[in-house]
Amino acid sequence: MPESSEREIGRDATPESQSKVINTREELRDFAKSQRMQIEGNKFEANIMLMRSFAERVELMAEEFPELELSPFQKRLLWNALGGMDYMLFEDAKEETETGQEVTRHGDYAAKSHQINLTLLQVYSFLHDLEGHHKEAA
Repeated sequence: MPESSEREIGRDATPESQSKVINTREELRDFAKSQRMQIEGNKFEANIMLMRSFAERVELMAEEFPELELSPFQKRLLWNALGGMDYMLFEDAKEETETGQEVTRHGDYAAKSHQINLTLLQVYSFLHDLEGHHKEAA
């Protein structure tokens, strides 16, 4: 996945201080908000139901981790995982709008939906494991 996907969804890829603490809930909400802004800012004529669904589920996941804090490196992992999925959905919607035909480069609708589910499951598992480690340390 190109590193530029972080920039395309409105995030700066510059490393931050490792001592900075980042709230997971706010990061996930920010991601969902930036994805919604991306949808609204681009006049897609393609089916964007998967993009909307992805943003909604990321926002729901945010509520699962209200107090979890991330290091800047963990934040970057989180944004890269979600950003990769976002990049794929965005590029396909953009191409579908331009060509007027369904784009299957990243799979058909069912395959993309499955990939979204896998991405969300991986991110959720990552955050859940981090939360467990934070609770043990406290």
